[in-house]
Amino acid sequence: MGGERLLEAPESPAKAVGVRWRDPFLWSTLVLLLVALLALGWAWRLRSARAGEAVGSVNGQPITQGDLLQALAEQPGGTQQLASTVDQIISERLVDQEAQRKGVHVTDQEVESRLAQTRKHFASDQAYQQALAQAGVTEEVLRNNIRLNLELEKLLGGGVRITDQAMRDYFNQNHAQFDTPEQVQARHIVVATRQEADQIRQQLLGGASWAQLAKAKSLDAATSGKGGELGFVSPGTLDPALESALFALKKGEISQPVQTQAGWEIVQAEAIKPAVPARYDQVKDQIHQILLDQAIQQKLPAWLDQLKQKAKVTNRYGGS
Repeated sequence: MGGERLLEAPESPAKAVGVRWRDPFLWSTLVLLLVALLALGWAWRLRSARAGEAVGSVNGQPITQGDLLQALAEQPGGTQQLASTVDQIISERLVDQEAQRKGVHVTDQEVESRLAQTRKHFASDQAYQQALAQAGVTEEVLRNNIRLNLELEKLLGGGVRITDQAMRDYFNQNHAQFDTPEQVQARHIVVATRQEADQIRQQLLGGASWAQLAKAKSLDAATSGKGGELGFVSPGTLDPALESALFALKKGEISQPVQTQAGWEIVQAEAIKPAVPARYDQVKDQIHQILLDQAIQQKLPAWLDQLKQKAKVTNRYGGS
């Protein structure tokens, strides 16, 4: 999620437990902290499968999860990668076990509520699904990591006091990241050649149906059946050439054909939402979450070290 602009977001507690991330879709920092959990490495994928589970096959002969681990270990630097991954999983397990020991429980309702907060900040469900697909993870992986973050909040966030002045200072220093950028409701059609794109554009200008032409002609299977609808698009979410053409349009205008990695595209601006500056009262809950996560992040390394010192931990790849 590349030609797109990538926005570095503040660290979340889960990052210190092995989550790595960047997100180009959202300006809301609360959402950045949550959607951060999408861009995992492969630790969750390895953890979710058993050693004997097939990850592929050749002429009916399975390739198991164990085969994959062995192949990774034999690659240059592979053992170090596995050691790091196992250490990440160890940290996650220590968090889970400490939560159980202290009677800390995260309910499904809490996870779903946090997930809903994440989803509603995307311009459309398509944008949300695109984020998942580009990160290469499922919604269930996202749920697992939201649960981990909520555990950390309950274990380490209780003694954190965040003042209104601290939140106002953060807002004044980071005002732009909370503003809602201009958004354009768009639809497009993708074809293989400039000549075909020109022909389709002329048909549309003559009153032809976008829905019918998109269904019959567009190479974008994800949108062709929906009339080419992209929903509301924010800056930084499309191919740069297509985005440049889209944001130069007035309401109702159709672009000239634009060459992208997908082919030749034409796009229409169906509606335009102007940029909206944020108000403190609208985002103070988000800022509270950011400052809470920063406080937890400061506590987390020493806290995890204490748990490791008290626990019996082995990592065959790390030699411990």
